[in-house]
Amino acid sequence: MYFLAKDPHWTFLWWKLRATDVECAQQRMEGINVQVQFILRVHDVTEGPLGLPTRNEYFDVEVIGHTDHWYLYVPRANRAYCAEGGFLYNGTRFHPLVRSNVLVLPPETPAYPREEMWSTLAL
Repeated sequence: MYFLAKDPHWTFLWWKLRATDVECAQQRMEGINVQVQFILRVHDVTEGPLGLPTRNEYFDVEVIGHTDHWYLYVPRANRAYCAEGGFLYNGTRFHPLVRSNVLVLPPETPAYPREEMWSTLAL
């Protein structure tokens, strides 16, 4: 799964799942008489002063249709996120199938101006 930034709030996810991975997950969930849905679970993994995530927050997005990509709105800019794709069943049980890279979104503000530094090369 690849997690890419488009701007401070919009991201793009692309994933590839093998049919055997999906079949194995569905076999584990046999006997569960509920609707199973594929979702994206997005975790806020922004580090705090001790190098640990500052919050244990995540949100879920239901993937509609059969697709291998998704444009995703993320409510908070200037944070680090990691996404997982998997099946949600029983309304609370999540079975992840794929995990993304950690994506750090830029802040909503313009970049700070910096004084340019030039160097010359001896020829």
